Amino acid sequence: MFRRTLLLLLLALGATPAQAGTEAYAPRLKLPDTMQGYAQDLVGEDAANRVLAARALRRRIKVELRGLRGPAGSVSRMEALADLADYDNVVAPACIEGLSVANTRRPCADILRMLETRDALPALAAARDAEPRKGVRRRLDRALISIQAAHGVEPERAAP
Repeated sequence: MFRRTLLLLLLALGATPAQAGTEAYAPRLKLPDTMQGYAQDLVGEDAANRVLAARALRRRIKVELRGLRGPAGSVSRMEALADLADYDNVVAPACIEGLSVANTRRPCADILRMLETRDALPALAAARDAEPRKGVRRRLDRALISIQAAHGVEPERAAP
């Protein structure tokens, strides 16, 4: 009650909203709102933005995959297919590049698995061989197996 009264008094005396403390907490970083913006962040220099972009893209692709569950020929299914094709054209190359960075390797493997990107097979195999963390290696193996099964490619023997 006291704070509200003080705020109204400051505004009445001519203080700007910023001086009176009425501005909400400003976001610390400007988030992209397009898939192209997230793809650029995925290959950018800032590690925090790379991880944020990878997680946001993974979440968006999951939403599009849920759109495929609709009846065949429905508008929502066709839109989901079109959006997934766009993700495959824009995001998959950035994710293939992101496999070389340790903190985006796991989400990029998930994204490439969900998109079933055949061009990612060599990069996934190379990242799997270079990865020291067991959990990330399992995720890379899962992506490799899933993409190979989707495209009818014989799985290669993975190194133990």
